[in-house]
Amino acid sequence: MIKMKKVDLHTHTYFSDGLLSPKQLISLANNKKISAISITDHDTIDGLLEGKKEAIKKNIEFINGVEFFSIETEILGYLFDEKNSALINFLEKQILQKEKYAIKKIEQLNNLNIDIEIEEVYEKIKPGRVVTTTHIAQILLEKGYVKEIQEAFKKYINKEKVILKDPPENAKKIIKLIKNAGGVSVLPHPWYLKDFQKENLEYFLIKLEKYGLNGIETTGYIPNENILFEGKNLIKRIKEISRELKLVETGGSDFHSEKIHPHNILGKYNISYTKLNELKKKIK
Repeated sequence: MIKMKKVDLHTHTYFSDGLLSPKQLISLANNKKISAISITDHDTIDGLLEGKKEAIKKNIEFINGVEFFSIETEILGYLFDEKNSALINFLEKQILQKEKYAIKKIEQLNNLNIDIEIEEVYEKIKPGRVVTTTHIAQILLEKGYVKEIQEAFKKYINKEKVILKDPPENAKKIIKLIKNAGGVSVLPHPWYLKDFQKENLEYFLIKLEKYGLNGIETTGYIPNENILFEGKNLIKRIKEISRELKLVETGGSDFHSEKIHPHNILGKYNISYTKLNELKKKIK
């Protein structure tokens, strides 16, 4: 019996909001017998070189990746030119914007009598440069305001919106940016889309496909696998639309560390190597 190659196209390191270094992540992937992996840190490619070097040592195929934030949804980019100047410049702007967002969010928390300072977050992100709300959630957990990371989001972080003078870029621009850098784009964890997007799921996915979207995650940790959409199971409907639009079905663990997201276990959520090849064929 031939064993299927395990492929995980969604992982994070301490260069964004994971806890492991790229080297540690690849070592863990090797222990889990993963054949191909992508590091998809939030709005940064700083960890790719270290990850690639370690993957070569472990004989694991390394797929470069990054998870962009947009005003509508996050977008995963793969197989792009890491030296593309437009992509690099855009990521630098994203990092600055995330910092501004974090400062505003901390001001909101201070108004709720939460004792947290931006300097604490800066210490938390080292050696990375990307400030995320997960770092803020970690501090709230450590200070005893919540008992788990997800509670920090539900109870505090997601309670009030942050409005910046310069709003995040839209998904259309990001998908085009990835394509112009020679890469492919994927919609991650669609089960986390906003309610109004789920209610107009087919319209939303058609719009992204017209922008140039190449794939959609259908494999990963899904908190409520029985969630319904128009009387049908949401994941089944997503798969149906994916086939209709000829989007590649991808996925991965969305691993950060079991301390941060205990259900997103590396080695548990994988796709076939066939799907990875389908994604590669989308490069134009």
